[in-house]
Amino acid sequence: MWILPTILSTWLDKLPCVDQITYCDEYEERFCTEEQYGEFMRENCRRSCNLCRVPTEYFTSTTTPNITTTAVSNWCFDNVTSASCWYYGDNQCIGVYESWARKFCPYRCGYCPGSLPPCLDVLSYCDSFDRSLCTNSSYAAYMRVNCRKTCQFCSYPGENLPPNNYPDLSASPVPTSKSGETPISLG
Repeated sequence: MWILPTILSTWLDKLPCVDQITYCDEYEERFCTEEQYGEFMRENCRRSCNLCRVPTEYFTSTTTPNITTTAVSNWCFDNVTSASCWYYGDNQCIGVYESWARKFCPYRCGYCPGSLPPCLDVLSYCDSFDRSLCTNSSYAAYMRVNCRKTCQFCSYPGENLPPNNYPDLSASPVPTSKSGETPISLG
């Protein structure tokens, strides 16, 4: 049995090391550690508060990359700064979002020629979660980031489409919200 705060804490530890709001640097440093503001600062000002812990699983590979993968990885990689590409659903990789995905999330979406992300679980206890979390709109992004193998999130929307060519400079900007900061919905 799992406890919701534990899940949320684990999820926050896996979030990208970015500030979600543009004015974090205007807060005094003490706000990062004060109980009254801690939750807000953890969720919105991770980089400014130096609250980032990157798990080694994201950087360790169990396979030795071949020459093609190594060459591709030098120019074909995910480069979204406002959120991890894995938080976006497959529908943000194709259709009207395809040009954005090719530019900002080509690895996650399957547009890197000869290089697909490994199908693995980041967390060792994914099989203990109820499988309904894989499709629950409140948890699907978390499960896509941490439990791809368990949830069978191992196909990539762009893998059957033509791959990116080096360099891909034709992609258009990401559709944004009114504030101009948030790429499309995370569903």
